[in-house]
Amino acid sequence: MIQKISKIKINNFQSHQQTEIDLVDGLNLITGTSDSGKSAVVRAITWLLQGRPSGDVHNWNTDKKDPVLVRIDYPVDHSDVSEIGVGKKREGSSSSYFIDCDLDVAEYNVVGRDIPEEVKKALNLSEINIQTQHDPYFLLNDSSGEIARKLNEYVGLDVIDKVFKFLNSKTLATKEGIRKEDQNGKALQEQIDNLQWIDPVKKTTDELHEKMCAARQTRIWIDTVTAIVKMVAEIDIQIKEVAPILKMEKMTAQLESNIAAYHQRADRYNAVFDMIHVLRDINRDIEAEMGWESIEKLSLMIEEKANKIIDATERWRTVDGIAQECRWTLRDIEKESKAVVIAQAVFDDLLRDNGVCPLCGAITKKRGEKK
Repeated sequence: MIQKISKIKINNFQSHQQTEIDLVDGLNLITGTSDSGKSAVVRAITWLLQGRPSGDVHNWNTDKKDPVLVRIDYPVDHSDVSEIGVGKKREGSSSSYFIDCDLDVAEYNVVGRDIPEEVKKALNLSEINIQTQHDPYFLLNDSSGEIARKLNEYVGLDVIDKVFKFLNSKTLATKEGIRKEDQNGKALQEQIDNLQWIDPVKKTTDELHEKMCAARQTRIWIDTVTAIVKMVAEIDIQIKEVAPILKMEKMTAQLESNIAAYHQRADRYNAVFDMIHVLRDINRDIEAEMGWESIEKLSLMIEEKANKIIDATERWRTVDGIAQECRWTLRDIEKESKAVVIAQAVFDDLLRDNGVCPLCGAITKKRGEKK
């Protein structure tokens, strides 16, 4: 519902310094001589409703620091408020709107020609509600189509035109999208046709990959065989180094026989030692009964026999240590011999499977041929 204006207040706007106009119900006429400010009243309302004119509207008879103010009051049916005032104020380069309902004043700062939605809703006025003396007559100079468009807009039927416009826009956009997608599809098909060579290249690449895998596996086997051959060569060198020890096997057997004989002699020497101790005890008894000369001769003879027995025992212990070291050496030789036999068997199997010597590269036989 369009509001009924009851008062217009204009301060420092163009030719108006401080003007208040009270309006009555029905038709109101503003009369005056030329340049008395009649049109300025309409321009002040337009400045409030639409932000035009956007330039300097300040009264030339007042200080530029004084604020410009345009306010419209209209009555309302409300138990607490009888009248509401809506206005616009400019101080310097800053503009603001306000809504005064006696109980509270709400202010809205704006930039340029912006109008707050709260002010538009409170005034409920637009450009169709204002017409100056120089404007063409409302709807009389418009075409039938423009008249129909405006009437539809005023009664709310323009939504149909907006829907059709929106649908036409979407239809055109869809057709354009289909056309572009068709072009893209053709371009993609051309790219696919130009990439037909990829399939044979991929097949060749797969074959090369398989061959590279086989070559890599063969290389691994060759490296393994080479490592085994080197190990066998090192074992051969070790065998040559221990060959003199192998020749000592017969000597070791002879030593073991001699050790057994020495063990028997040692048993005898132990018995002799026991006899010597007994004889020494007897000598102590004889010394008491016999003369010192006979005792001295007997002691020298017994001491000589004892020294011979001790010397034989020491030689037996030395021979026994040598025999023990020979036994340990024989055990190590037996282990190394078994490792050499196993390595030689692995080397023979690899030579039989590959048919190529990894050291000299000589072909021993065709692959798969039985030896």
